[in-house]
Amino acid sequence: MSQQGGTYMSEETPVMRAPLAGALTNNDTQNLPVVIGVDLGGTQFRTAVLRGAELISRVAQHTGEDTAPEHLIPRIFNAIQQALDEARTTLEQVAGIGIATPGPLDHRTGIVYDPPNMPGWDRVPLRDIFEQHFSLASKEGNAAQLRVFVENDANAAGLGEYLFGIGRGCSNMVYLTISTGIGGGVIVDGKIVEGASGTAGELGHMTIDRNGGRCRCGNYGCLEYLASGTAILHTKLQDLGTQVALATWRFRILPLVLSHRQRRLVYQWHEQSLQTRRKLLVLASSTSSTSSTHK
Repeated sequence: MSQQGGTYMSEETPVMRAPLAGALTNNDTQNLPVVIGVDLGGTQFRTAVLRGAELISRVAQHTGEDTAPEHLIPRIFNAIQQALDEARTTLEQVAGIGIATPGPLDHRTGIVYDPPNMPGWDRVPLRDIFEQHFSLASKEGNAAQLRVFVENDANAAGLGEYLFGIGRGCSNMVYLTISTGIGGGVIVDGKIVEGASGTAGELGHMTIDRNGGRCRCGNYGCLEYLASGTAILHTKLQDLGTQVALATWRFRILPLVLSHRQRRLVYQWHEQSLQTRRKLLVLASSTSSTSSTHK
């Protein structure tokens, strides 16, 4: 075993993506093309028009209880058009679409395989669906397609930090996202570590407690099962002695089933959890800076 950037890696060869371009300067980002970004999550989805780190427009919507692809994807298409309208631009001016979605998935084929927090998304050819929808006719009458990329959401977020954010100047970094679920993006020597099946960065589905309950992924005692926002909320509701379906929280029915005191306690806990996440981000930033200083 060897230590790289605070992360222990096996000497057995981890499969890693091709080297990244490295951190970009402000001058570099000004020369980048306009692109569309899609962030698909179990609680919300977002669409945006961007140029490098510059956010030109953004649209956010609740994912909703019905996550079936045939119902959710058309809503994403509408949100993309809304983002384009707000940015006062058109598809002809866009270089490509990047879609960040929960895994497991195959970024090579753009197929999404049954994410635990997205029921109904089993073997969905997301890239093909988007390419077909956004296919354009060139002036010569030939079919031209907008380039579409599908990536694990934590890998995409980690890549964004590496190129434009707190990871600039680092060769090795680990990005951990804590939301409805928990995901991870690992970059070593400027490369995304993906493993043989593309799931090496699924840090949320490492077994933390071998006696823990069963996660939606089928494993037991996963970090996501124990420490995600969904898991913490579920635990808190149990502590309050109230059993509420997790979907109920998302659709704001919670005030109907909890007393005023219970609602106040949950809201206080929610604010405390947000403050804790901010402290963790500050700590991660400080640790990253210290690691870079000692290289």
